[in-house]
Amino acid sequence: IPLDTMIRDALNYLRTDDNWTRTVLIGGILSLLGVLVVPTVLVLGYLVRVLRETMHGGDRTPVFDEWSDLFVDGVKAFAITLAYGVVPAAVGTAVVAGGILSFAVVAGGGNGTAAGGLGVVVVIVGGLLALVLGLLAAYVVPAATAAFA
Repeated sequence: IPLDTMIRDALNYLRTDDNWTRTVLIGGILSLLGVLVVPTVLVLGYLVRVLRETMHGGDRTPVFDEWSDLFVDGVKAFAITLAYGVVPAAVGTAVVAGGILSFAVVAGGGNGTAAGGLGVVVVIVGGLLALVLGLLAAYVVPAATAAFA
C-alpha cells in the first residue's frame, strides 16, 4: 500500500461512521479527563476495540458503547503497558535518586569532587539506559496490545 494511501486512510478513518462526531466528542472529552484514571482506561479499551475491528478486516469506526467491556479491556491494556514500563521507570527512578543523593553529598560538604563526578556519571549513564529501555518499551507496547486484541 502506498504511503499516501495509508496516511489518507488513517486521517479519514473516523469519518467512516455516520456518528463520527459523537465518537470524536466522547473520545476527546475522555482524553481531556485523562488525568483521572477511569477515562484513560476507557480510552485504552476503545483502542483495543479499534485494533480488534481493524485486525478482523472491518473498516467501520467502532462506537463508544458497552462501557463495561471497554473498561475491562482498558484495564488489561493498562496492565500490559505497566508491565512493559515498570523496568524503565525503575531505572529512571534509581538514576534520579542516585543523582540527588550524590549531589546532596557534594552540597553537604563531603568529598565533593569524587561524589560530584560520580553523580554526573550516574545521571548520564543511567539516564541513557533509562532512555533506551523506555524506547524499547514504547516499541513493544503497541505490539503487545495488538496481540492481546
